Amino acid sequence: MTRTGSGEVSGPPARSIEVVVDRAGFGVLVAEHDLLRSQLRRALTSDPSKDRRLGREVRSFATGMRRHLRREDRALYPFCARVFGGRGGPVEVLKDDHRALRGKLTAIERALADARDVRPLLADLEPVVDRHFDLEEKVLFPLTAARLTEAQAAFLEDKLRGEPRG
Repeated sequence: MTRTGSGEVSGPPARSIEVVVDRAGFGVLVAEHDLLRSQLRRALTSDPSKDRRLGREVRSFATGMRRHLRREDRALYPFCARVFGGRGGPVEVLKDDHRALRGKLTAIERALADARDVRPLLADLEPVVDRHFDLEEKVLFPLTAARLTEAQAAFLEDKLRGEPRG
């Protein structure tokens, strides 16, 4: 899978992503990444003369993005911190990204509430989102999946899906 400068996806998905999607609920996260990328692209290409449509697209994206970040913060990152180490470990970089993404989402939501043009803020957000998702899909998910036992993979999948294993 390759991404063009405009964020379009072309070609078959990378092998590592195919393998990872089958384990530990990573498929849920990759599907969310794809949906969020699509929502962000739609918002970026919305006609500004149709403010309602743009506002709906942006609100939908922001809500989905916040939900996604929460899911990773509560289920995936604590688990990965135990596997790879907490403070100063690789998960800290991704947690820093989450803080930055939340700040950018807040700025976008404020601009929308003030009836300001949010498209420049969305354009600024797009490469940050793409880089963050790429780090997860190409580095974190494959490395985590490779280190999981079947029991750990099942536990993590339940946490990511929000389903307790009984």
